[in-house]
Amino acid sequence: LPGDLTMCGPPPPSSFAVTQAIIGIMSQFYGPQRGPVNLDDPEVYHRLIEAEKFAYSYRTKLGDVNYVKDADKVSRNMTKIDFTRWIASRVPDVAQELSYYNLDNTQVVEDHGTSSISIIDREGNAVSTTDTINQLLGSKRISPTLGILWNDEMVRSLIVYFYT
Repeated sequence: LPGDLTMCGPPPPSSFAVTQAIIGIMSQFYGPQRGPVNLDDPEVYHRLIEAEKFAYSYRTKLGDVNYVKDADKVSRNMTKIDFTRWIASRVPDVAQELSYYNLDNTQVVEDHGTSSISIIDREGNAVSTTDTINQLLGSKRISPTLGILWNDEMVRSLIVYFYT
């Protein structure tokens, strides 16, 4: 990352390399050396979504290094500056067909997703949120004290991929 910033996270089988790639791609467009980011600019969000599409297309190559050939190599490559520059150069001005992002033509079984966002400010304060609601209304239970809708699973133990 630019400056003295460093990201730390687990290796495969985690998908942390996906998060690192997204942030690395976005740092090609924005960062301390480029001044403040205008969060009212739709282009910021367009680029974020495009970066996510590319990074998530590589998730199909990750997994337990004892069983998934080259998972560790792919993970390390996704965090390199040359990779993030290359992906940033491919970020289009308008959304493309999904095949544009799915570089190896792998298709993933439809799932209802997990999203995570973590933010750390200049003072080191951090906030993180993760959702794994997955199905309509998740577990159909709400926290009685916080009013938060609970998810319907704690761990994704199996993701099935179909290769074309």
